[in-house]
Amino acid sequence: MAVTGPLPSSDTWTVPMQAGQGYAAGQHITQYNTWMYTAAVRAPQDVPPPEGAHNLPLASTEFVGRDLDQLDALLGRTRSGVVGQSAAHSQVAVHGLGGIGKTELVLHYARDYRRRFPLVWWINADNADNISEGLTGITTRLQCAVAATHAQQWAIGWLQAHPGWLLVLDNVEEVAHISPLLSQVAGHGHILVTTRRDPSAGEWAALGMEPLRLAQLDRKASVDLLIRLTGNADRSGADAVAEELGDLPLALEQAATYITRRPGMDYRSYQVALAERFGKVSRHGGRDGRTTRTFAEVWQVTMATITEQSPLARRILDVVAWLGPERLPQDVLYPLADDPDRVIDAIELLAAHNMVRRREDHTISTHRLVQAVTRDLQPATTEWPALAVNLLASAAPTQYLRDVDTDRPRWKSFLPHIDACWNAMPAQRRNQALLLLVHNAALYRMNLEQTGAEEAVALLEEVAACYERSLGRTHRSTIRARRHLGEALIRIRRSTEAAARLEEVVADYRRTFGDDHWETLVSRLHLAKTYRASHQVGTAVDLIERVFDDCRRALGDEHLITLWAGRELASVYRTAGRAADALRYRRAAVSQVRKWYGKEHLETLRIRRRLAGDHVAMGKVEEAVLQYKHVVADCRRVLGKDHPETLKAVEELKDASSQRSWWRRWMG
Repeated sequence: MAVTGPLPSSDTWTVPMQAGQGYAAGQHITQYNTWMYTAAVRAPQDVPPPEGAHNLPLASTEFVGRDLDQLDALLGRTRSGVVGQSAAHSQVAVHGLGGIGKTELVLHYARDYRRRFPLVWWINADNADNISEGLTGITTRLQCAVAATHAQQWAIGWLQAHPGWLLVLDNVEEVAHISPLLSQVAGHGHILVTTRRDPSAGEWAALGMEPLRLAQLDRKASVDLLIRLTGNADRSGADAVAEELGDLPLALEQAATYITRRPGMDYRSYQVALAERFGKVSRHGGRDGRTTRTFAEVWQVTMATITEQSPLARRILDVVAWLGPERLPQDVLYPLADDPDRVIDAIELLAAHNMVRRREDHTISTHRLVQAVTRDLQPATTEWPALAVNLLASAAPTQYLRDVDTDRPRWKSFLPHIDACWNAMPAQRRNQALLLLVHNAALYRMNLEQTGAEEAVALLEEVAACYERSLGRTHRSTIRARRHLGEALIRIRRSTEAAARLEEVVADYRRTFGDDHWETLVSRLHLAKTYRASHQVGTAVDLIERVFDDCRRALGDEHLITLWAGRELASVYRTAGRAADALRYRRAAVSQVRKWYGKEHLETLRIRRRLAGDHVAMGKVEEAVLQYKHVVADCRRVLGKDHPETLKAVEELKDASSQRSWWRRWMG
């Protein structure tokens, strides 16, 4: 920058500034800061930058999975080396979770591109004193004769007088620490900031810095990094460790150090050590002493800052530590305060520190290692997991979606968080609220997820065992879980096992609740299904006819379970080759289902599809095709083209259409 007027020959030097402290004069409010200097001190505008001047620390030799070009573009440069003139792009804030690799990215950029800048200067900017010390370092490098009391001001004057430099402010904690400096030097050079804070939030937004948010490494880069650092080429094992550590660069480096310093340790044994001794393993430092703080220590500092500002934000972090890492609906957390706005403000504070990530669909995501560290810091008797379960249970749909398909997206979003609670909580601490939540989630999977029946079987086996241990074999919750397990076994074609289990369930229901209890009748319905699925058609017909009569007698013709029995009777008649009887009972069932559920409910669409199939069985293919077309159109409109029921209807329509074509050719 050119200096206004001649440089004074006295013992002062003057540099025009756009901000700062001093005096203002003239129409354009040009401000001058004046300092005393000795005869040996040259004015900052008269000191050219020495060629290649920098103070960059050593960079890691292992640098993978990051794109320097993106950072280069944000600074307003191109590969041809043309310096961008836009001040809007001369300040970039690289932000993200602690340990995500912000410093490493900026350091590699500064080293790779340092010859483009007349001066590259690195300042540890975690507090105001370190920033002052860093500026003094510029003066010491360029003009050693300046008195210590004036060194910082001389450096600012030099940065104002010489364009094009690169200043790195690493690990900024508070915007107040850097805003005075930026107000004086912005627009004269290029500034890179690394911070765990979100530069688009709160006071940071006023700086107008271009944000670059770093996410975790992609999986291939994580695996490559582990293999390079450990020398162990087991990609499958490295992949499992990377998954466990959430692809966090600092954690991967710590893991590699831990493995290489223990002869004979491989990736699998590291996972075991991490699971059994998380606190000790997660606090093991990085390789060759280069990493002075572990990811656990870094986040504890951030957690302390957050707790001081908002105890509610810390409570939220303690709760989400027990839930899934991705896309938790934020309304689940609203009961943590008397006003949802307070919860939203606390979430925004966590997001500003990059401890969680807010998404446009009003969900939040938390890195799995942040969750693990948070859990590790909680006492062994903590009640946070129970609170997490209660919050999920309160926010979950009240039904498991066999009856209310409108809740399907809600259930789908809850599954990862229910699973996380289940897997993170020791068996002895799985309370009744969690068992009921997991039970209902298993029923959702069984009824509406295309590949969910296998998962449902595994979960229901565990749930039934937990109920039996805590409540006894004949408690209603235990028997119900065993009944649903039998139904799930039918879905995965393990009919023989399903029949054996359901015969025991029916016997227990009869002994405990009597022959006419609705759950006894339902269990007999499921037993009839297993007989039909295992080709014991005669036995199935005999049982379902008796169940249908018992339902009409005990519950009445209009009861929902009587409707289910009539619907199942139609299905078993069709299997038995009694197509006319099947069609008669199915038509009656369609009318009742519409009455119970409405015209566009999943159950209504499903029984209409089966009615079309009954017409095919009767040889009424033309009518069946017409019905299928209506069902497919309604399924696509109501459920979507990828819903399992839609896909079934489309497949059956194709089959019916093929039969119609064959029939026409045969007749013609």
